[in-house]
Amino acid sequence: MERKIISLPCGASVGGDSFVQVMAAEVSGIKSNLKLEMEVMNLHSRALVALDYEVVFYNSILEKLNNDTYSISQKDFFIPSGAIGNIGNFFIPGEFSDARKVDIFLVRGFFEDGNALDLKYEDSEIVVLEALDSKQKNLLKDKVGEDAISLAQNNDLSWRCVCGYFNDKNSNVCGNCERNKTEVLEKYSSIDIFIQDDEKSDVIEEEIADDFFESDNEKEKSNQTESKLKEIIQKFNSLEKKPKILLSASLVFLLMSIFIGLLFR
Repeated sequence: MERKIISLPCGASVGGDSFVQVMAAEVSGIKSNLKLEMEVMNLHSRALVALDYEVVFYNSILEKLNNDTYSISQKDFFIPSGAIGNIGNFFIPGEFSDARKVDIFLVRGFFEDGNALDLKYEDSEIVVLEALDSKQKNLLKDKVGEDAISLAQNNDLSWRCVCGYFNDKNSNVCGNCERNKTEVLEKYSSIDIFIQDDEKSDVIEEEIADDFFESDNEKEKSNQTESKLKEIIQKFNSLEKKPKILLSASLVFLLMSIFIGLLFR
């Protein structure tokens, strides 16, 4: 039985502020049946229904498996305007069975109204599509918002917002969600920041719980002491007058000892 392969972080060519962008990509499956999965953001006014793109395949030690880009056309998917969607699986040819990573170059997008859009840009760069696991994604959404899908990235020609969109380097506001560039890059570039905040919250919650527990214990001890005092006084009052006189000094001493013990505990 063949084991599932482990995908390396994939890359994509990005032209800042493009209407159609790659959000995530992964090589998956087994060596004899590899597939490329890809998610795309569509900010065009019409739904995206087909895509032409090119890829370069790499093996596990990042050696190129093809010198020239490999051209792919995919259709039969539907990504509405303003949405992120999966374009379906592309089954990788056997000659690239050692592929563990790809770089993706979008060429042309086709829309439901029959129009097409050229997606190749002169000013573009290859960026790494860092993948977050489900726990990290949930933590990011909890801290930033439900639309958050990626960490912020500051690249040479672009910057990536937490919503996933790649903006032109000179844009100060995200072209998709309108978050501020400076705030996004300062606060959301590392998952470690969120993990540390979460750990601090856990410590604070534990300390609060301990305080409540100690407070309950103190209250219980105080109630027990009060009950003992009442019991001693009731016994003392039940004695004859003469024995009371003999025991009064001992009782006073006992009561003072208990009071001092409570005061300095």
